[in-house]
Amino acid sequence: MKNIFFYFFFSILILNSISGLIITNYKLNNIIVADFTIIYSYLLMFFIFKKISRNAFKISLTFLMPTIWLISFLTAIFMNSSLKDNFAFLFLISLLLFQFIIFIITFFLPNINIAEKESK
Repeated sequence: MKNIFFYFFFSILILNSISGLIITNYKLNNIIVADFTIIYSYLLMFFIFKKISRNAFKISLTFLMPTIWLISFLTAIFMNSSLKDNFAFLFLISLLLFQFIIFIITFFLPNINIAEKESK
């Protein structure tokens, strides 16, 4: 599963970078932000799937994380290239923060359950 994610995100990264070189309306800021969202989401998903061993939780995150990534990627592509008064960029930052919160929860949630069992 991890290899599929790697090849998928790597091909999207290459396609995005080549599209930025070919399409003149695709600004450099948008290319950089879109590439960052690709790399950021891949790294979060890689570490989440490396850590999680429970199947139900892994399946739910398999749908949630790529969906959040797709929304943030499309936001990065279509946002204004200037950062001043850019609400799409604020939305993108909030999506990336939400992904990071999910990442933190997945790493600390199993430890909380173990600590509760030990205290009983």
